[in-house]
Amino acid sequence: MIQKIVWLSYLNVLLMLVVVCSNDDIAQLSVPDVGLENMTYISLESQLPATRIDDPLWIRHHDTSLKILAIGNSYTYNATAFMPYLFNALNKDSVCLAMLTRAGCTLDRHWTNHSQNLEKYTLVYSDRGEWMQSLVKTIDDAVFMLDWDIITLQQDSRNSGFYSTYQPYLNDLVNFFRSAVPNADIVWHLTWSYPPNSLYEEFWRYDYDWKKMYDAIIDAGSQASEYCDYNINSATLVKEMRETFQEVTDGFSSDGTHVTDDTAQYAISSLWYEMLVAPKVRVSCLDRLKYPRGVNADFMPKTDSIIRYVINHPIENGGSSVPMIMQ
Repeated sequence: MIQKIVWLSYLNVLLMLVVVCSNDDIAQLSVPDVGLENMTYISLESQLPATRIDDPLWIRHHDTSLKILAIGNSYTYNATAFMPYLFNALNKDSVCLAMLTRAGCTLDRHWTNHSQNLEKYTLVYSDRGEWMQSLVKTIDDAVFMLDWDIITLQQDSRNSGFYSTYQPYLNDLVNFFRSAVPNADIVWHLTWSYPPNSLYEEFWRYDYDWKKMYDAIIDAGSQASEYCDYNINSATLVKEMRETFQEVTDGFSSDGTHVTDDTAQYAISSLWYEMLVAPKVRVSCLDRLKYPRGVNADFMPKTDSIIRYVINHPIENGGSSVPMIMQ
């Protein structure tokens, strides 16, 4: 330990000399023999930014059993809105989901933010049934914050059905994730189409046809999944719910784009849980008798059947499917 401190002190002095000396002077500097063969080496963790060990996310969850990082936009929040509730009800502190988002963020924008290390994000994480705020504002700080087990990624809604907008950014991001966190599963999230009655200005890209948009998302998502380990098909879940519960006239999307309905948000969170968490912890969230406030319990038996259907009928992709764990 004394040798380590001495060596660090010497490095500090040497760096000061480098700053004040000319190039010729630097060439004449020599490093004294401090016994490198017996030196205590500094761990990689100690070289990471100080914000890591000071961040409440790291303090709270660095030793949590299952750690998930979801990178995306407002649709990511829609999809995971009830996951803190599910964790608290079923897993307590054994699972953590962190969500790194920027409104409307596209894959190419994620890549730019990474390559230029731009502070463009908000990072929140699950803790005791609530969302808590992290200090992190960059994609790199989020990726290196914890030893993630799973990282999810998605495209923005308006481009979700156009695979040409995915590449080369998807491939570049996946390569970055695999290099940074080699043991993490990389999961593609297929987001939902706009509802049939949407007036959103970008709906023209799909000729104002929600089923045409859905088909395009499935096609693009199946291609994106070739670069990932598996996928979460929220697109089919929401489509099936819209067709099953036609009495919900806004298609669970009161603003014409996002899933704003509590029941549909809970359903998507349940799909995420069954895909990402249940295989690891061996506990399912389906067929529960108690639901959070705002969720229509009368819809849940059929919704759970839809979730099972989606899981048991994965879209064609280059990754593996994840079986549902039954209670």
